[in-house]
Amino acid sequence: MLYPACLMNLHRLHKLRVIFCSDNRFTSLPEALGACPHLEMVGFKANKIRHVSAAALPKKLRWLILTDNQISELPGELGACTRLQKLMLAGNRCRICQARWQPAPNWNCCVLPRIVLHKYPTGCCHYPVLHG
Repeated sequence: MLYPACLMNLHRLHKLRVIFCSDNRFTSLPEALGACPHLEMVGFKANKIRHVSAAALPKKLRWLILTDNQISELPGELGACTRLQKLMLAGNRCRICQARWQPAPNWNCCVLPRIVLHKYPTGCCHYPVLHG
């Protein structure tokens, strides 16, 4: 998908912390998000996202809301998002592709219906999980 120039230049918004682009026609999570140094909350609910690249995951990511998309696989690099607290994937048929994915210590909400994990992440049973 070709993104508007404003999305390709997101990294220039040095103070950007939150972005919600719900109810659009994105087919992949824009990799430009990963270059935003302070971005913490990302919401792309009800798009047509099929692909999530590791490069699209901001280093300071706390919330990732990707409900009601067409995602079938998430990158194992999601485990590198050590500040992740909320992961919402309802309405997808996801699998988290690397056994190295572990929930962050401050993880407090995860909505994972119909999700397939190749290997259940160690320690997940210690975290509250909401099923939507």
